[in-house]
Amino acid sequence: MARYDIENVTCPSCGKVFPVKVYDRIDVRRDPKLKKKVIHGTMFAEHCPYCGEKIRMVYDAMYADPTYRITIALAATDEFYKQAVKEMEKENALRSAKDDIVRDYLNEATLRIVRDDMKLAEKVLIFDNDLDDRVIELLRLVHLTSQQATNPEVTDMLFNIGQTKDGHTQMCFLPLIGRDIVNTPIVLSNLNYSRTADKYYHALEEYKESDLEVNREWAEKFFAAIDAKNTDEPENREAAG
Repeated sequence: MARYDIENVTCPSCGKVFPVKVYDRIDVRRDPKLKKKVIHGTMFAEHCPYCGEKIRMVYDAMYADPTYRITIALAATDEFYKQAVKEMEKENALRSAKDDIVRDYLNEATLRIVRDDMKLAEKVLIFDNDLDDRVIELLRLVHLTSQQATNPEVTDMLFNIGQTKDGHTQMCFLPLIGRDIVNTPIVLSNLNYSRTADKYYHALEEYKESDLEVNREWAEKFFAAIDAKNTDEPENREAAG
């Protein structure tokens, strides 16, 4: 179940102290409304009841969606990060278990580690829409490289899914400078996603790098491995993106 403690927080604006819930386990099967809070960015934000100041609070937490066998560690501290890596690597090692039931169960589970709340929201949104976060990271790197060529200040891109005027869902990347959204969204079509997923399907299945942290560094290593095998030239990556 969702577990939390009550902690007192001091508002940096008015100096008043007020209690907040701090979760160490976010179980969205037991408490479905927490998933929406994570996706909408309100899970780790509080408003001071005295002055209304918005306070961002990011802390170590384990996000769990047992229905879809998804576990994501939000490691805000290095200590929790090391602990999460150790425990998840141990669980990954059991994927080759001799017991068919144990092996099949674990191979259907998804384990991830992120370092901030925005990345957690992204992962939840991706998995909630039955998408492969590895494919999203490859596409992000392609588009980010293109954006930085014209605007070096862009530091990252946030994956999002919205609605068009006619009510259809639309994937996109939102260019970021720090945590601030800049420029217009970069539309990511379903065809674009599908072509990239198909293009790298076998390479992703054969790739041996740990997928506990599927992020920009992971995508860079993946493309480097592809280039090393001469199965994909760097200049052809735009075709996938």
